[in-house]
Amino acid sequence: MIYSDNDIKVGLCLDDLADIYISTSNYDAALLNYDRSLEIYLLQGTQIDFQIIYGIVSKIVRICINHKHDYDSALKHGLIMHEHTLKYYALCPQDDTNAKKSEKKREIADSYDTLADICMKIHRYDLAMDNFRTAIRLYENNDSHYDDPRLSAIKKKLNKTEKYRSGYK
Repeated sequence: MIYSDNDIKVGLCLDDLADIYISTSNYDAALLNYDRSLEIYLLQGTQIDFQIIYGIVSKIVRICINHKHDYDSALKHGLIMHEHTLKYYALCPQDDTNAKKSEKKREIADSYDTLADICMKIHRYDLAMDNFRTAIRLYENNDSHYDDPRLSAIKKKLNKTEKYRSGYK
């Protein structure tokens, strides 16, 4: 079902309302309104701006991790964010200059890194390591990876995860 322009405006209002609830530390109400807004946007398919979906899901993940400590919901929404990141960058083949390819790889690598961080929170070390390794591969296969501090940070997190994992086996 595709919503009308009025429904899209409702989605915007729900997002704004959720932002207000955040400012008053009412995280349950914020999550409820972000989820409603997200539902409207997700039903739009490719007709909606990726940045809107990414922004809403990022806020949901942040609340789930930092305030609710609900890592299962954080993972669920992190996967939604990751799926839309992959779709968004797959839909832009006309932007395949070397610079754009590098940017796409960085953004996708960052998405894998975010998923890995969430997996760490729920003690899914094998899954976290897989995501860190994928992020590292994307950075290393990128023409502009040499001075990127994010690559070394991800490698450090992978080493830390390997130590955690070996302590749990």
